Amino acid sequence: VSSISSLDFVAKMLLFNSMDSQLLALQTLSSLTDPAKMGAKTAKGVSRVLVSGANEVGAQVIAIIADSSNLGEDDNGRRLFSMTVLSNALQQAAVPPVVHEKLRPTFLKAVTNEERTQQAYLAAICLEYMMTTDPSPNELHTALTKARDNGKAKHQRLYEQAQKCLDKLDGFM
Repeated sequence: VSSISSLDFVAKMLLFNSMDSQLLALQTLSSLTDPAKMGAKTAKGVSRVLVSGANEVGAQVIAIIADSSNLGEDDNGRRLFSMTVLSNALQQAAVPPVVHEKLRPTFLKAVTNEERTQQAYLAAICLEYMMTTDPSPNELHTALTKARDNGKAKHQRLYEQAQKCLDKLDGFM
């Protein structure tokens, strides 16, 4: 019950036009989906609600990630927090096909972005949990290889995550 009321609180905060309010809402949501911070039961419950497709907060998080117009510096924080929330949630809840279809192109583009390596890293985490049902593993392999190479040069965690994904993907192909 407390996690649902927390989601209601986050929903209200996301409605404010203030960037600070929205960032605080997303930061709160990031904590709510993190089992290390909130416990496994709460994090799993919130995560399932978020990715169900029937929750306004989850829809807003997905919209922030999918909106390619939010690539400015002001929106970078919102997008990073949203991707953190989703990467947490996908580790604990199944990815509905509609979410997969909507976010796959965004994650493929983000994972290969050489300038925004933190977004690439978070996209690689999300892709790890989406790859078992991916319609084009070869395209995914190409993107992850580029991400791995970029990570090797610029971002160790991106390198490691992309390699982890490639290893898993090789098991599917």
